[in-house]
Amino acid sequence: MIPVAAAIAAIGVYSAIEADFESRRSRKLVHVIVPISTTVTLGILLGSVAIGSSWLVILFAGGLLLYSVFISESLLCFRSDPRSAPASVFVTALAYASAAIVFSVAKALTNRLIFFVLFLLLISVPVAWRIFLLEAEGIASLYKAVAVGLIVTEMGAALFYLPFVPLSFGALLFTAFYSVVNLVIIVSSGFTVRAALRRLSWPIGMFLASFVYIEFFR
Repeated sequence: MIPVAAAIAAIGVYSAIEADFESRRSRKLVHVIVPISTTVTLGILLGSVAIGSSWLVILFAGGLLLYSVFISESLLCFRSDPRSAPASVFVTALAYASAAIVFSVAKALTNRLIFFVLFLLLISVPVAWRIFLLEAEGIASLYKAVAVGLIVTEMGAALFYLPFVPLSFGALLFTAFYSVVNLVIIVSSGFTVRAALRRLSWPIGMFLASFVYIEFFR
């Protein structure tokens, strides 16, 4: 059901922007990435909770969240609209949140390395591409996203057979994803690698502290 729901979300967003947004088809397709990742994330959350009041709250909140994503992506079609700035912040935050949740359950979904690698690539590359496109246009964004996906996937594959708790393993993967994406963004803005690492030190430290807490103290 999750792939079906994700496909419906993608078709809905694409149809909404098709009539009003004059651009190449490939440029329009990037607007379905975060709606798909959000739908997958909500599907995972709903599947992990027993049907009851909590399930209904997640369903209702998820519906509002998806509606907000659709509106935000529609606004981002027109970057001259002043409302596109807060929409960009919202979509970026949701892209990171979706990646974090999916990474957290990735190891629990399969015990086969090949499926795990494909799953990581299918999540990390599109989400990183969408984040890069929110920062700057151009084909280089796709190359950067592929590089991020390969780095995260290689790290995940290297650590796959270590006895980490799935949640802490996901925190470790998200730390790598967040760090590499933002390192690329900051360095592309003209900062040195050393300055970029200094700016990223506190979020990286926070994520690594979360990993240590989940793995060893929970």
